[in-house]
Amino acid sequence: MQRRPRGKWRRFKHWLHSVHWVTARKVALVLAVLAVAAAVRGAMVQHGSFSLARLFEDLWTNLSTELASIAMTVLVIDTLNRRRAVAEEKQDLILQMGSPDNAFAREAVRKLRARGWGFGSDRSLLRQHLSKANLRDANLQGCSLEDAEVDAETVLPDNTYYQPQLGLEQMRRFTHPQHPDFWRSDNQVSPARRDRNLAV
Repeated sequence: MQRRPRGKWRRFKHWLHSVHWVTARKVALVLAVLAVAAAVRGAMVQHGSFSLARLFEDLWTNLSTELASIAMTVLVIDTLNRRRAVAEEKQDLILQMGSPDNAFAREAVRKLRARGWGFGSDRSLLRQHLSKANLRDANLQGCSLEDAEVDAETVLPDNTYYQPQLGLEQMRRFTHPQHPDFWRSDNQVSPARRDRNLAV
């Protein structure tokens, strides 16, 4: 059996990659024009002559089904895009919370709290990487930091460093108001100051 020469196929693929003017919009327009041309040609073959009214009659039976299919596709794609956008925003804020820049990390905590991510019953921060994070003066009340990855370079809200030998239990004084040594800041501009219980 004679094999098709691969050289031509490779050159064709190289040409496709080199054609920068081909876009999804242009391809869609070309396909739409071809679809109209095919519909007109089909009507002429079937009826012997072209009639716009007859063409619409032929297409009408399938129109509702096609529109419903398109609507469902658009809704599914839109839902998936929204979910992906939310997941990306959440992950970006969690990464920002782990920043060594205090203002950057504290702003992430504020936004995460406002969206309910990682606070209360939400477990978005479970096993998240907070090593070297600067959480000085951050309001972590109600924050779910179980199994979070912190280390000796993580700055805690009271401006002390995390002590690995004490474990994550030491974080409870910043997250649980019932803790006997629950921490509040004396800094009047801190979101965790004493007169603000659940400040963001």
